[in-house]
Amino acid sequence: MNYSGLSRYGQTGEDRFRSLASGGARLFVGGPSVASLYRLGNQSGDPSARQLWKGNPRSAVYPVNSSVIFTEEAIYSVDSGTSALTAVSIENGERLWETTEPVLADSNKRGRHGTAFLVRCKNTETYYILNENGELIIAEVTPGEYSEKGRTQVIEPSNTANAGGTRPVVWSHPALANRTLYVRNDNKLVAVDLDANSY
Repeated sequence: MNYSGLSRYGQTGEDRFRSLASGGARLFVGGPSVASLYRLGNQSGDPSARQLWKGNPRSAVYPVNSSVIFTEEAIYSVDSGTSALTAVSIENGERLWETTEPVLADSNKRGRHGTAFLVRCKNTETYYILNENGELIIAEVTPGEYSEKGRTQVIEPSNTANAGGTRPVVWSHPALANRTLYVRNDNKLVAVDLDANSY
């Protein structure tokens, strides 16, 4: 088997992890103060990683709570500093667009650590987005734009953004199985039927 990503413990030489991605796999590393894209190894099973680009304050996306979607053309996530859903170019880390519309209750507000969880529908441009307000959003997300198709309240926020905070939130990633989206807060679990034939 040809491993493109491999890490071993220095003292024993035992495998720490292996990535089964084919040669030349890429890895995005993001957090509140780091955003970088790496190329892992090569086709000969080389365990090295090479940084392709590193974000700066005006580029990339810095996710904390939100999921990250990595496509052939772009990286999508919510930036922890701006609370904006952001599209970033795979090639150079430049921001393609950003919007707080699917994240914050009032899209004119600016806040930190706004959260939304993205679930991509197979290999399409359609995404299910659960925002921290408990709204389920269906949107087309491309490197060129965010286009919302609809939204509905599916669950109420049951916690606050910070200890003693006042911003109500749902900070639980939804699960998708058999065309049903499962959403939870601290009190209940809701199943949302996504099958168009059910309506």
